[in-house]
Amino acid sequence: MSLSDFFPIIDQGFTARGFRKLMTDTWRIEAIASLARVVQDDPDPDQLASHIAFNVLGSLDCRAVALGVITKEGFLDLIGYFGLSKATTLPYIRMPLWSSLPMTEAARTGELIFIKSYDEFVDRYPNLRESIEHKEAVTVASPIKHRNTVIGSIAFASMQAPQDDFLSNPMTDAALALLSLYLRNFIVKRNSNVEKDYSGVLKSLTPRQIRIIELFRDELTTDQMADRLRFSPSTVKQDIIRLYELFGVNSREQVVALAESAGLLNSGKDS
Repeated sequence: MSLSDFFPIIDQGFTARGFRKLMTDTWRIEAIASLARVVQDDPDPDQLASHIAFNVLGSLDCRAVALGVITKEGFLDLIGYFGLSKATTLPYIRMPLWSSLPMTEAARTGELIFIKSYDEFVDRYPNLRESIEHKEAVTVASPIKHRNTVIGSIAFASMQAPQDDFLSNPMTDAALALLSLYLRNFIVKRNSNVEKDYSGVLKSLTPRQIRIIELFRDELTTDQMADRLRFSPSTVKQDIIRLYELFGVNSREQVVALAESAGLLNSGKDS
């Protein structure tokens, strides 16, 4: 029995080039798996940028990574970076999408930006001539999409250019999909930390809905509230559902707490 009986692929022209491709594909899979584990741990953006530079783009000798998220219409916020000085990043913490930058162009157009040389970079973005820290590197910027909507972008500088199949490689799509999940969670957390103004909600409440909120504190059932208000249980139930929608919650206790914090109710039960 010969070696080719165990490895018939050798008889099919499995050359050193094929072996390198196999090893490269294996490395890519491991890199995506490590990125998935890190995203699941929900690191801060700087830690994520560092992981991407070393563990995902390390084979390209990555020197810098920047991660941005669209948090207000028309702006891209720089939330995490690696390999860049504070002096360089400070002017770009909040970037108008119409500004001439690789990250903003990728976010604005929804297309990948690939710049192969310093001269090409300066020719395309002359305003950044004094800001370039890695003049020998290639620059790549890509939009990050969630459900076909651009929610941010990522840019990196590396000493080696990506392979020709970088744009079409499924591993690139997988990495961007993981970054999409990360940015989506980042946006949700950021929005939840912003105190909501419920003044508009209070103005939209009907007298019956306000009375239902008051009765929530008495811990009455829907039928008991219907008897007290002299409306059908189905009418009261619809009002309760509407209150949940207006306050963005799913429990009576949360409605009461928000109504109290907004000044609709006095805190604590009436004596």
